[in-house]
Amino acid sequence: MLPHAQITVLPAHPHDRRDPSMPAHAAFYGPFAAGVPSRPAAGHRSPSQTVNLRISLHEVQCMAGAARGLTDEQIAANLLCDLPSVETAMGRLGNLVDAEGRAARAALVDYGYRTGLLSGLAPEPRARQGAWLTPRRLAILKLIAQGQPDRKIATAVGCSTKAVTTAVHHILRNLRAEDRAHAVALAHQQGLLTQPLMPLPNHRPTRTFSTLEAQLVEALAAGQTKLQIRTSRGLSAKTVTRLLTRAADAAGVRPRRGYAALVDSAYRGRLLAARAVNRASAPCLAERHHQVLIGIAHEWSDEEIAHRLSLSTATVKTAARLLYGTLDVATRAQAVARGWDLRLLGASLPATRATARPGALSRTAA
Repeated sequence: MLPHAQITVLPAHPHDRRDPSMPAHAAFYGPFAAGVPSRPAAGHRSPSQTVNLRISLHEVQCMAGAARGLTDEQIAANLLCDLPSVETAMGRLGNLVDAEGRAARAALVDYGYRTGLLSGLAPEPRARQGAWLTPRRLAILKLIAQGQPDRKIATAVGCSTKAVTTAVHHILRNLRAEDRAHAVALAHQQGLLTQPLMPLPNHRPTRTFSTLEAQLVEALAAGQTKLQIRTSRGLSAKTVTRLLTRAADAAGVRPRRGYAALVDSAYRGRLLAARAVNRASAPCLAERHHQVLIGIAHEWSDEEIAHRLSLSTATVKTAARLLYGTLDVATRAQAVARGWDLRLLGASLPATRATARPGALSRTAA
């Protein structure tokens, strides 16, 4: 995910901007600080090609316009630019959330708030909350923020598409939102979407690794398979399995296939130290790919991740493949290690008597 970006906007304009005959006022949309830098972003990727995008100031401005519920025409009028440039920017930004159409605008605004790109956008007056925000409508609101169309939302919550359309109408009306993207922005401002789509793991080691156990876990973090570990160290398959099982027990996790949770616990408990990464040149993940990475750190299967994100298993498999390409990794354990390098998986636990270890290992292998 992208690092925090400071964005300055003027306070909301008090005039009614819901009149379609009146263009949105520039003071409401607000000029952004010229010092907002371009940042590397995850672009649209096909299985055979990777295209790198950079988020420019113009694209951040277009994202903020969508958060205000403005149309592309209104955004262009506020920025004093032509409509095709706005449409191009919105299309490029849509690649960040792997969504298309009106669903992409809502997911893009959610991405902007979660990454801090829209943190400087002046909040709007809060709408009155009450009994209208039922658990089902809140669930639908969260699915809207994920960029899900009505058909998939209906499948996820177990109702008809017509019922979802009616619920969306109630959500927009009660939040006083212009469209879905605006509703997502207002929901973030009111703290309705502050919870992560997936919780971060809470792995806690029970003891430190032995020297050989630490070496094997470091090898997993560097992307080596069990076969490669056996070959490079001259160990039998039984010995490697026994050592990794003992390491998993020390890390407080089960020795499941891939050992991703073992690596996550090692970093979370400060049994291994992440490498220093140049954040300016570090890759940025699309929101969906980041959630898949969190699921991998839990060591959930593709089916479990798909269920929690209300996606198909095929979509999760595709996202995982693109995630591996973005992070330049080959295994689940290596993906988790790279996630810790990029500070994508939370903070390490405070050092305790169980986890403290003089001279904690620093991973040096790529």
